[in-house]
Amino acid sequence: MIWLGGSFSPIFAQSPPARTPSLATAQSFSNTGTPAARLVPVASPAAIAPGPTPATTLQPTSGPAVTASIQQQAETLLGRSEQMLDQIGSLSAKIRHQVDLFDNQISGAGLYLQQGRGAQRLSRFELKSQAGETSSLLLQICDGRYFWTYRESPVGRVLTQVNLERVQMALEHPPTVASATAPVIAATPVIAAAPAGAAPQSALALSIGGLPRLVAGVRQNFQFTRLGETQLGQQRVWVLDGQLAPALLIAAAPDQKGNIEAGKTIDLKKLPPQLPERLNLYISQADLMPCRIDYLRRAGKNETAGQGGAPEGYRAIVTLEIFDVQFNSPIDPRQFAYQPKGINVSDATEAYLKSIGVQAAPK
Repeated sequence: MIWLGGSFSPIFAQSPPARTPSLATAQSFSNTGTPAARLVPVASPAAIAPGPTPATTLQPTSGPAVTASIQQQAETLLGRSEQMLDQIGSLSAKIRHQVDLFDNQISGAGLYLQQGRGAQRLSRFELKSQAGETSSLLLQICDGRYFWTYRESPVGRVLTQVNLERVQMALEHPPTVASATAPVIAATPVIAAAPAGAAPQSALALSIGGLPRLVAGVRQNFQFTRLGETQLGQQRVWVLDGQLAPALLIAAAPDQKGNIEAGKTIDLKKLPPQLPERLNLYISQADLMPCRIDYLRRAGKNETAGQGGAPEGYRAIVTLEIFDVQFNSPIDPRQFAYQPKGINVSDATEAYLKSIGVQAAPK
């Protein structure tokens, strides 16, 4: 891996090329019957290949001028990637992930579909996860009116909906702003622990807004100190190495405020276990598509560090891979339609607004 200092000058593609092979399975899902029947069967996920190993002779960057330059360059690169994702007519991709949290090792595979731009964007995210002998299913659909989340695991089935019109109204005319001490890190996939004594649930979920929002959250919530390039599979990629913004660390562990502001080591036990301290993001040089994200925590005494391309002293708590991407290929509109049958629906609109720091307006 080659790490670059203040001279990082990527050449950005103006329009992403089409990719092959085609995701034929993206056209074959059924939208009839119970929610479970709409989930495409996914074979047992293959293990994620180890990431590139950082150069052991890497010297850390130093000095405020160098740090500011790298941050500015990282934000530019992320802004271009977000813009590409936001303006593309349609996108389909395969997803693979691994999670190492809550004393569970979970792996999963699935699909991501996206169509339309801006507020008119529709999306579908499907994932089958496996933890030992236990499997779980996740389906998330944005149909333009609601954001649906269906989960199925051995402990049962749960279906929620978020009313997008109410979300938009609350964002445009927020009556009050909730405390900033409990922000949602939009750059991090939603990760939830299973109930005590129960089998693990689907551990990975995307927030409203899909991949464009994921990249926007990375740009907003991480500070970048290193940029580089390396080879990831068959493609050349840019690599961004970032640390969670101090303000968000303080929000999660206010009693550690002094140590965080002074740049000192903080007590990991004070942070939620699913909160990453650091992130490595890989972006394709050919089309600005994010293709791998490693969410990292410092390894504890009894934890293995530095594996799978993680920096020395860190371990990956979540790894997300995006591959077999297709741009601007037709997607059956039925993939974004959802009509639940035989299951109660819970309204999660207020909970979602609270999680992003906005109080819902009266109905």
